[in-house]
Parts: sequence; structure tokens; C-alpha cells
Amino acid sequence: MELLHYLRLLRRRWTLVAASILLALIAAAFATTRMSPRYAATITMIVSAPANGGNAAVAYQGALLSQDRAKSYAKLIQSRTVATAVATALGDGMTADELQPRISATAVPDTVLVRATVTDGSPELATRIAHTLGTTFAGYVDRLERPVHGAPAGVRVTVADDADPPRVPVAPRPLVNLAIGLVVGAAVGVVGAILRDRTDTSIRSASALR
Repeated sequence: MELLHYLRLLRRRWTLVAASILLALIAAAFATTRMSPRYAATITMIVSAPANGGNAAVAYQGALLSQDRAKSYAKLIQSRTVATAVATALGDGMTADELQPRISATAVPDTVLVRATVTDGSPELATRIAHTLGTTFAGYVDRLERPVHGAPAGVRVTVADDADPPRVPVAPRPLVNLAIGLVVGAAVGVVGAILRDRTDTSIRSASALR
């Protein structure tokens, strides 16, 4: 009975719900047009620990070490230290504070791969930063993992898949924004219709009058 009441309520207040949805869609479309496009360039790096001697147990331990390092490196890539090194290598006046928010990285689960993504309003600049990030980070890890000067590094990072210039922006996403606007508009309309019904004191039927 309660569900039937709300269905009748929505049928009676459908103009309010429709108006809310329409306004929300217009607002979402307007906000989307005001957003600047953002492009993402992604590189894939492989983490490898040398398996000296060809021993299977040593190779297994090296694989585990590489997976563990990959998780740590994904966080390290997003650090201010790495952003500073990349900004210095770029040499175009961009600061670490400007660069750091544009860099994100994740370790691919159960692999020795790390994916780093650079997001920027320019696809060319995003690609250039991604290239520089891969080279700079590989050199940074090489210095970091050397136990003593001149000795080979215990773990290496190599760029396995370089970044291609992105052609399609990752943001804004018009369909997603419109879908959010549709949901929000419908929710506001339904809540508004219920509140309007609860505060309406009009007598509309003989049974209500009795």
C-alpha cells in the first residue's frame, strides 16, 4: 500500500521530478563544457632482480623481491624527490610542486610491472614528462639499489613499454557527468515531491474530508 501511495505521488508530481532532472542535466552539460580536456600518457616499467648462478631457488627469491619492490616503487614514483628529479631533467621551468600532482603510479598485481601515468592538458607535454619520468626513475633506482659505489645494482628498473601520445582526453567524460546529473536530478525530484506532499494540506477527496 505504501509503495502504491508513492507511485501515485510521483505520477501526480511528475512535472517536479522532470524539471529537477532537466535542470540537473543542463548543469552537468554546462559544467562539462567548462572543463579543460586532460590527456594521460602511460609508461610501463619492469622491476628485475638478477638471478645469479641460474639457481631456481635464487630466481624465485629474485622474483619475490622484484614484486615487493614494484609495490614500493609505485609509491616512490609519486614522491616529491622523484618529481624534483624529473623537473630538473625537463629543464623547462616546471617545478616539483606543479609536476607531482600530475604523476600517478600503480603496481600491477602479481607481476613485476609498474605503470606510471602522467596527466596534463597538453598530450605532447604529458608524453614528454612520461618519457623523462621513465629515464629519470630508472637512473634513480640504479643509484638507490647499489650497495657500494661501483657494485652492480641489486634491483633494476627498465622501461618495458614507452608512452604513446594520447589522442583522446581522459577528462572530462560527458556521458559519466550526464549520468551523474540524471541520478542527482531524479533523487532531488523524488525527495522534493515527497516533501511537497507531506507539507500539502489541501483536501482533495471525500475520504480525506471525512
